[in-house]
Amino acid sequence: MNRNMISKYLQFLRKRNNYTQDDLAKELGISRQAVSKWETGLTIPDLEVLLTISKLYDISINDILEPKILPQKITDFEQIV
Repeated sequence: MNRNMISKYLQFLRKRNNYTQDDLAKELGISRQAVSKWETGLTIPDLEVLLTISKLYDISINDILEPKILPQKITDFEQIV
């Protein structure tokens, strides 16, 4: 489990689904700071939140924890506005 990959992937998923950190936090019933900590790699969501995120984005928890992304694509995620 690569925390850097997970954090970048969570950020990618949020932006791809047109959520701000604040929007996602409200949707999940958590603080915006928690979302920020995931996206900076300080923490990862707990299991219950991972389940909610997976349902929201219609992907599996495993897809979140082990994203199938080529390492060179991480740079692309960092460029997302």
